[in-house]
Amino acid sequence: MARSNTDSRRLGGAAVLYEGRDYLWQRPPYLTTIRIEKSKEFLADPSLMIYTVSEMVGYENPRYFSRLFKEALGCSPQEYRNQLP
Repeated sequence: MARSNTDSRRLGGAAVLYEGRDYLWQRPPYLTTIRIEKSKEFLADPSLMIYTVSEMVGYENPRYFSRLFKEALGCSPQEYRNQLP
């Protein structure tokens, strides 16, 4: 029986695609959406630093959080905060 080079399985709610020893993690889009929406609430508090907000919504790397935020909303977390009344 021939085995495919690429296997897919579910692990902890995140899709894991692997080929050989290379793993590609893909977060479910709904989780990212929930995190971005919650971060918008936290960004309304100017006493919270951006890196603190990223940790509060589950991202250890603030650069990664900022990239996802910008992809989702078209502006960085700081730009979003500056637009708030």
